[in-house]
Amino acid sequence: MIFQTKKQMEELKDKITPDQQSKLEAEISRLEDAVKTENADTIKSALDQFQKAWAEISQSLYQQQGPPNPDMGGNSDPNAQQASGAQQEKENKVEDAEYKEV
Repeated sequence: MIFQTKKQMEELKDKITPDQQSKLEAEISRLEDAVKTENADTIKSALDQFQKAWAEISQSLYQQQGPPNPDMGGNSDPNAQQASGAQQEKENKVEDAEYKEV
């Protein structure tokens, strides 16, 4: 989990604020230290705090994306949906044909 989060942080470094990054790094460090203690309660507590921090950051990243673009397949025009449905039906039509083996 720690490795995966570090990898995601690297991939999203241009979308995460420096404050968020430092908070997440602190939680990762705390979780690594907890793992070294091999104490289940300490690990669970650190993991919970880490997951809360990551959830907050993930939520802010999701909100940065904004609403879906209607041109990207989110077409709400019913006529366009009927036309695309008819086109799909035409493309999926199977014709029975006879053939001779030569």
